[in-house]
Amino acid sequence: TFLGRDTSAIIGKRDLDILPTTISSSMQRIDRAVLRDTKAVSCEETIASPQGQRSFWITKFPLLNSTGEVFAIGSISTDISQQKQAEDAMLRYHEQLAKTQAEVDVTQRIQALLLPEASEFQDIAGLELASYIRPAEDVGGDYYDILRLGDHTKLAIGDVTGHGLESGLLMLMTQTAVRALLVSGASDFKHILDSVNKTLFGNLQRMRVDKSLTLSLLDYHDGKVKLSGQHEHVLIARAHNQDQSQDHNQDQNQDHNQTQVEILDTIDLGFPLGLEADIRPFLADTVFALEPGDSVVLFTDGITEAENAAGARFGLKRLIETLRSYHKQSAEAILDGIMSAVYQHTANHSTDDDLTLVVFKRVN
Repeated sequence: TFLGRDTSAIIGKRDLDILPTTISSSMQRIDRAVLRDTKAVSCEETIASPQGQRSFWITKFPLLNSTGEVFAIGSISTDISQQKQAEDAMLRYHEQLAKTQAEVDVTQRIQALLLPEASEFQDIAGLELASYIRPAEDVGGDYYDILRLGDHTKLAIGDVTGHGLESGLLMLMTQTAVRALLVSGASDFKHILDSVNKTLFGNLQRMRVDKSLTLSLLDYHDGKVKLSGQHEHVLIARAHNQDQSQDHNQDQNQDHNQTQVEILDTIDLGFPLGLEADIRPFLADTVFALEPGDSVVLFTDGITEAENAAGARFGLKRLIETLRSYHKQSAEAILDGIMSAVYQHTANHSTDDDLTLVVFKRVN
């Protein structure tokens, strides 16, 4: 039997002789209830056996003679061990799921609290700013921030690989580290990127998490923008076409009468953060002028990689064409126009990545 004994060794034995005291006592209580009420009683019992814990659904019922008296008690036991194991596993799963969801809720709340508010964009001398962010999951891996320090406006935009809780935590680490350095007076972007990388690299090693982050930092002051760090392209829509000989790449498909959109590749300005302990050899910065009416568009790859039901991506070319259509309008209108185009492209097809877009425009 499941107790590891031959049938011959238990025939004629009492339950007290073959079962643990707690189980036999329970069985006797059930027997007394059956005798008292002359009706069936069911219960669940877990019994230790050589194969481990076994669970049974036991039903005991009275056997009556011709005069209606109980002359014996019958018993049917059904082994429900596998069912109980499955139920216990499901319970542990739901408990872990609830714990994880609580962690996600806290992280999501912290992320929302740390995002720049619209009021922070107002009254920035000479600039209009607008931003949009929508995580693919409850916790996103996209990061952006805007900070006014004196007559300088600092902007940061980044994208952690993947999304979910771990990516969200890395985003929060980045926001805290970058902001702390900027507020403390650090102005050398290469030094900031190096310091943030060292912090993230150490934390990721400790967490044993395989994640990284692209990050670009920008500083606007008196018509000049300094840019450092590797991220997506930076798009610059010019109010008036400029000399084609400047260093930034030009959209080669533009018509003479179309708005000039410069495509600034950031690949040579940095290195993904968190992958290597020392990224100083890869860090560089560049400076470009921003004239009145010029607009700058910053984005994460969720924008250009947003797909429709057929699998076609929104793409950089469509982003540039949309920027051309709205460049004469306010920063807010440019942002609204681009996001409308993205959602029109994807229709009801869900996006698999976070969507972040930041637009700033020099107005005087």
